Amino acid sequence: MILRIYIVYLISFNFPTIYCESLLNSLPENETQALSLADKVMTYKTIGNISLKLYIFTPKNLTKVEKRPAILFIHGGAWAAGSPAVHAFESLYFSKRGFVTATISYRLLKKGARTPLDCFDDAKSAIQYLRKYANQLNIDTNRIICSGSSAGGHLAASLANVHYITTANEPNSISYRPNALILLYPAFDLINGWMGGRKKCEKAGIDVPSFSPAQLVNSETPPTVILSGAEDPISTTHSNNAFIQLMKKHHNSALFIEFEGRGHKLFERNKNDPHFRSVIYHIETFLKQQNYINEILSQPISLKINSYSSRQ
Repeated sequence: MILRIYIVYLISFNFPTIYCESLLNSLPENETQALSLADKVMTYKTIGNISLKLYIFTPKNLTKVEKRPAILFIHGGAWAAGSPAVHAFESLYFSKRGFVTATISYRLLKKGARTPLDCFDDAKSAIQYLRKYANQLNIDTNRIICSGSSAGGHLAASLANVHYITTANEPNSISYRPNALILLYPAFDLINGWMGGRKKCEKAGIDVPSFSPAQLVNSETPPTVILSGAEDPISTTHSNNAFIQLMKKHHNSALFIEFEGRGHKLFERNKNDPHFRSVIYHIETFLKQQNYINEILSQPISLKINSYSSRQ
């Protein structure tokens, strides 16, 4: 049996790393097993008796003085459910691609969070923690990507576009803005998209337009890729295309990949699910376009997709 091996040079990484043809095949059987492989579990914030955790995955060939790009993953669940395990597969995979990755817990509604602003406050604290301890974690503070799914996509996009005054104890001098966004079926439009989220915000007395990052694009909104289903009633085609047009207006880089026939559950969290594997491929394509990696290792999957770009 012949094992084919590729030598991959990652942009800004100072040495070659050897990878097998498909890192996806080496992932565990489920996300709980993947989460258990985190290299570090760190408390990034304590509120009362609640300790919020970062599950950190580090590249195996990392030297003490290196600084690598990082990806922070924020799970979805309508701000009320979900766990860090949701993004354990992605965290483990992209750590093997040379990134320092982290998937987080945060306060949930009726489980420590009074309103969605507390969820946002925790997301801010998590990315500020990564920047504050960047030297210990081998992170390049200018190359921190934030990724989120569904309501986690709202929080990730909010880190880039929302400027709410919250109760975080971190000094204002530590930026919470990501340098790029990977949004998985994001529920980030509270005006024309996620009506359930809008109702929760109105009930909490939150000014919805100032907390809907899909409409708050500005010249500093970082490069963004959106991946969602064409039949998604929450992360809708209309909302995502409107975001792309706003990014185009501000001369920002943005890409929207839409999978035909898929709803809000875009893929199964299974390494063999074709939609999951396709999502990984398109994320790698985005990372290559943004010069975070030099090679795409995952394979393209033959699925029906529509693609929209702010560069068109």
